[in-house]
Amino acid sequence: MTGRIGAWLFCVTASAGVYWAAGTDVKTPVITVVEQPELPARPDKRRWVLVESFALIVGLFFAVLLAYGRTSFGAYRDAEVDESTELNRAVHEFRQQWRQPKRLIRTLVGR
Repeated sequence: MTGRIGAWLFCVTASAGVYWAAGTDVKTPVITVVEQPELPARPDKRRWVLVESFALIVGLFFAVLLAYGRTSFGAYRDAEVDESTELNRAVHEFRQQWRQPKRLIRTLVGR
């Protein structure tokens, strides 16, 4: 409690000091009015929307490629398994990992 009061007192004192220093010169106003910005004469040539869209598409492509590679060439290549058994196993694993967030993150990252 004392620490909070001390921090609050410091903030008020510092703000008052800045206000006093700004108000000492009578010719300089404490609050200045900023002019409204004008529109540029030409459009922005950086085309950031196009660049970000391209980056998103490339990122999605590599994510699909990585997922395909992990399922085709990774440890998931097992003998034929009954689909209902596989689904039940996946749901059970997810519930176990949901209770332990660190384990879920490690599984999603692939470590």
